[in-house]
Amino acid sequence: MKKLNTFILIYFSTMLFSLAWAGTDEELVRTLITDQAKAIADFPRTKNKQAVLKFFSQDYSSVTDGITSDLKDTEKMLSDFEQQINLGNPLDISNRVSNIIVHVSGVLAWATFDNESKISVMGKIIEEERDKCTGIYQKKGTQWIIQHEHCSTPTDKDNQEGLTRSGADSQEFFTSKFFVRL
Repeated sequence: MKKLNTFILIYFSTMLFSLAWAGTDEELVRTLITDQAKAIADFPRTKNKQAVLKFFSQDYSSVTDGITSDLKDTEKMLSDFEQQINLGNPLDISNRVSNIIVHVSGVLAWATFDNESKISVMGKIIEEERDKCTGIYQKKGTQWIIQHEHCSTPTDKDNQEGLTRSGADSQEFFTSKFFVRL
């Protein structure tokens, strides 16, 4: 009897620990969003494209202030970043997400969040964005991936100016004419 009680205790403890370890789907999507933002911010140091791309589905698409892009565009952006780093141009990316609200329904999820990103080259800001974003996520097996994102720059209601500032230098510096959400 003592062995049976010990087995039951160990079994249920393991089950509860496994459920707690796995986290809820909402937590997993929230982690996906923050980990993806961190991978992009870390890119100038790591130059690890796969660390960024692993978060996206193969048919990923995005719209940022009316500009569409897909996974190939994201790969090109990372290659452009890497090329500039290899040319000796110090690149710094800061990327922060906040106010993440996640909703899950089966194998699909959507989230809204704020995204603030800044790209600097040799200490000069060439791109700065503060966006309101909505993402759509899909669960593949036990992993959540980004299917689609839509980000827009809010305007200041008092003077109707966008809160995004990007200099002409960004188009001159990178061969890409756009930036997907950073």
